[in-house]
Amino acid sequence: MFFCKKLVLLAAGAAGALVVTNAMWSGSVGTAWKKARAAVERQVSPEFELERIRHEIVKLTPDMHRNIDTIAEATVEVGALNRKIEMVRAELEKRQGEILALTEKVETGVQTVGYGRTSLKDKLARDVKSYKTCEKDLATKQRLLEAKRESLEAARRQLTEIYNQRQEMEVLAAQYEAELANLREAQCRSKFKLDDSRLAEIKESFERLRELIEVERKKAELGEQFKADTITTEKKPAASSKDVVDEAREYLGTDKARIDATGK
Repeated sequence: MFFCKKLVLLAAGAAGALVVTNAMWSGSVGTAWKKARAAVERQVSPEFELERIRHEIVKLTPDMHRNIDTIAEATVEVGALNRKIEMVRAELEKRQGEILALTEKVETGVQTVGYGRTSLKDKLARDVKSYKTCEKDLATKQRLLEAKRESLEAARRQLTEIYNQRQEMEVLAAQYEAELANLREAQCRSKFKLDDSRLAEIKESFERLRELIEVERKKAELGEQFKADTITTEKKPAASSKDVVDEAREYLGTDKARIDATGK
């Protein structure tokens, strides 16, 4: 008995594990499928998606034609049913007059050829029963006609809505097509933009060369300037010495003529 219980527990555990494994496997497969589908959708180009949408819009036309056929058939059925109802109404009016006339005969005891009083009353009962049956049939046909008219009107509204939405979708597809064309044009312009980094580098090199030449020019100008100043400085001592003697004589209040005369 204990062994049997153990087997039952093991079987239940295995079944539970199998259920959990199946659930996990199903969830993993579903997740993988969603990821794969999302990856494929990301690879679809806008042009392909737009073409697919346009194809679906085109298929609305045969769908509309099928709906038109259905609406046309339903319209004919409604018309035929309406004519039947008019015929039943006319028949009921005719029978109503006959029943009223027969009722008066039964009430007044008028004998009709071929009918006794009892048989006349039986005929009146049969005619009333038939009238009621025909009246119920008329009510059923009227309800059916009303339902068919409502369904037909709903189908016409739906057809009109499909037509209007198809027009709007065609306009929307044209707008997206123009927007996509502008996008591709912009991408084409950016794709063929030239690399002007080398040109900029050459311009910078020319600027550095200009600076180097300017530095050399300044060096040459400064060299000429300081060379002239050196020559001038070397020639000035004699003149400068003479000036100092004259300045000394002038400062001491003596001059060369007076010294030569006095000997002092």
